[in-house]
Amino acid sequence: MVRVARASRPRYPSCVVRPRPLAWIAALLAACVVSPDGSPGPPAGWELRAPLAPGHVFAPAIRAWQAAQGFEELPPASAPEPDPGLARELAAFERELRSTVVGRVLGWVRAQADVRFVDDGADDHWPTFGELLHRGRDDCDGLELLTFRLLRGAGFGRGEIYRAVLAGSEGEAHHMVTLWFADGPGSDPLVLDPLHQVVYRPTPLGEIAGWTPVVLFDEHDAFGARAR
Repeated sequence: MVRVARASRPRYPSCVVRPRPLAWIAALLAACVVSPDGSPGPPAGWELRAPLAPGHVFAPAIRAWQAAQGFEELPPASAPEPDPGLARELAAFERELRSTVVGRVLGWVRAQADVRFVDDGADDHWPTFGELLHRGRDDCDGLELLTFRLLRGAGFGRGEIYRAVLAGSEGEAHHMVTLWFADGPGSDPLVLDPLHQVVYRPTPLGEIAGWTPVVLFDEHDAFGARAR
């Protein structure tokens, strides 16, 4: 397994996503697996879309955010059966284009974080997009929302990107990132972290040492991540 070096010293050491006072379990990520058809599989040892237990430590915060945010559901895309050759070329170009969009978004959000990061302190609140715009600054759970919102607006659909809480080992706190399932729902998602607390560039979750997934959610769904 290729391990990605962790950031030497995050510029935002106080950026944490604080659960309610309950214990959480962290485990080290294993190797990234490949599915039988050769496509990237999910990170070994983890089921990232397990049903979220009603009593999960992050369930109240997720439900509150979903209810307050109230995004409109995006209509599913539909198209006739394409020409196979054109479809392959289109898919390759679309992936390249989407990767370019992701890079531009992360760069912009990073620049905003340099001037708009502020620690929530003990009273951690996950803002809606409207609250974030009104306040103009936040910590990782607000600044990550800029990444999520911009990618959603750029056409990254339901089931393709999720907000996610990762737990750090060795005494690290929780951190909010965006997960991009670039190769499909069952793939190892890319971690998008403009604050560079976990990674400096989009990196498969299965290649990151020292951080484990806790929950994934978007405007409509919420999942717990559990070790297999």
